[in-house]
Amino acid sequence: MTRDWIKDLQMGQEVNEVFAATTLQLRTYSNGEFLSMRLADKTGKISAVYWSGTQELLTRLQHAPLIRVKGRVKEYQGSAQITVQEVAPVGPDEPI
Repeated sequence: MTRDWIKDLQMGQEVNEVFAATTLQLRTYSNGEFLSMRLADKTGKISAVYWSGTQELLTRLQHAPLIRVKGRVKEYQGSAQITVQEVAPVGPDEPI
C-alpha cells in the first residue's frame, strides 16, 4: 500500500492515513463543538476539521504522537482541508 503524502493530496481525494497533529483545538459552532486540527508529515501541513469533536477525544489525541485520519480533501477558503469522518490515536502495535 502506498502512502498518501500531504503534498500529493488532491481535492476530492479520500484519505486514510497517519499524521502528526501539530495543533488540536476544540471549538464551538452553532450545532455544538468541532475539532480543528493542523496535520503534518515530512512533505507539508494541512488543516483538518472533525465536526463531532469532544473534550474526551481531544484529550486522547493530545497524548498521542501520531493520529489516524479518515476523511476527504475539500476546499475551504481557497485552501485544501481534510473533512474528517474518523480520527483516533495510533496505538503502539498499529502499523503506520
